[in-house]
Amino acid sequence: MRSASLTLLAVLLSPALPSALIGQSPDTLAAHPPLIALPKLGGYLQVRESWQRGAGVSAVLNRARLSAEGSLPGHFAYRLMAEFAATSSSGPSGVSLRDAYLTWTRSALTVTAGQFKTPYSREYLTSLTMIETADRSAVVDGLATKRDIGLMAGYSFGTVAVLQAGLFNSEGQNSSGNRDSLLLGVGRLAMRVTPALTVAANTARYADSTRYGVDASVELGRLVFRGEYHGQHRDAGGADDQGWFVLGAVRVAPWIQLVIRQEDFQRPAIAATARNRATTLGSNFEFGAARVRVLANYVSRRIGGTRRGSLVTQAQVRF
Repeated sequence: MRSASLTLLAVLLSPALPSALIGQSPDTLAAHPPLIALPKLGGYLQVRESWQRGAGVSAVLNRARLSAEGSLPGHFAYRLMAEFAATSSSGPSGVSLRDAYLTWTRSALTVTAGQFKTPYSREYLTSLTMIETADRSAVVDGLATKRDIGLMAGYSFGTVAVLQAGLFNSEGQNSSGNRDSLLLGVGRLAMRVTPALTVAANTARYADSTRYGVDASVELGRLVFRGEYHGQHRDAGGADDQGWFVLGAVRVAPWIQLVIRQEDFQRPAIAATARNRATTLGSNFEFGAARVRVLANYVSRRIGGTRRGSLVTQAQVRF
């Protein structure tokens, strides 16, 4: 009975059962696997408690995401991801689409279409569950081109380099279309210089401005060093927005990591005083092959002439 049930499930998942197999025995059907495999389900949950001088304590469901991905016939694959997130600490939760794309891979070439992360900045392309701090740096949050809807091609030069380039709506995620017919072009070239060192260059062209940046990552056993620099030049002129961060981390035990990050981000076109400088001191405690992580960050941030300290603790589960 169990074998017959599994066979029936496989047949139901198959998009097209050959007519010659209709009406055949379970043993005959079992010899013809479904054309589409069951999707792989995953996701993560982040619960955060924050304290800020002058603002007090707040608890939020920082992120809750569910994903499904799998392979299709003809060298195709797909990924879907939705997020259940609170719009504020006191507001109701909502659901929004994050990833929804199809990829085609043949040898070293990959073509991606749909809604996904544009290829700009290593820290942005790395999942929030994997970066060393609770939040991304201010310059990456401000200048990385985020998720968008479009078409991208990528080519791998063995294990030495990866080149990615794409055209997008420039409307952001979940937009209903391209309202002004202007496109966003994004490109990234990442190279593994040595087994420990990876460097990359990024560029993005909007209708009225160009964003540019470089990033580097060094991993030496228990030591990690990362850094990025990004800028934005507007065609109308004026000083460029620009910023950087450097990060160092060390594992003092297989399940304990200590982190320090320094960052600086300036946006003179918005306001001469809009300079954002911060120092982050953090620790990560990882359990169950890093599927469970407890994080604590103290951030001393100075924006303009005001300095504030905040403490963030976060529990994270990946599944």
